[in-house]
Amino acid sequence: MSLQEPAAAAPADPPGVSTGTLQRLRLYAARNEHRLAVSFFVAGFLFDIVTLGRIDSWLTIAQQATYLLLITVVLVQMLLSEQQPAPDLAGSRWKRLYLEYRNPAIHFLLGALLSAYTLFFFKSSSLLVSFGFMGVLVVLLVANESARFKALGLPFKFALLGLCYLAFFAYV
Repeated sequence: MSLQEPAAAAPADPPGVSTGTLQRLRLYAARNEHRLAVSFFVAGFLFDIVTLGRIDSWLTIAQQATYLLLITVVLVQMLLSEQQPAPDLAGSRWKRLYLEYRNPAIHFLLGALLSAYTLFFFKSSSLLVSFGFMGVLVVLLVANESARFKALGLPFKFALLGLCYLAFFAYV
């Protein structure tokens, strides 16, 4: 088959839509889920090292306070709706997106906070006890990326949120 001939077996995509590319990306992500998760974890941590501001920066404090507030609101909503029947997804598009992506959003926000606190404590630690606490933060940061963490449910997420509040108020 030459390059000028159209592929006979490939279905035609609608104009402006590249479902073939999207399908290939989804297939690649499914096949390499673990490798992608590790890559994004390392990239996110490196991004935090480069972009994280000073610990006393008002912008940094406001960002972390916003993350804490968002996590708290979503987790409380999830806790209150736990005993209710499954929500109807036929409603609003925003509601459907919220329900679909609230767990990944919590995972992302907790990871960002734990990463920031790990870096802050690493920069300021000088005693063996400080390194021990920082080690606990590193373990929790890595645990936040695991599938087991995601399966532990709300109590563990609330425990991590409590730790994030503790670290936040300790340095503010």
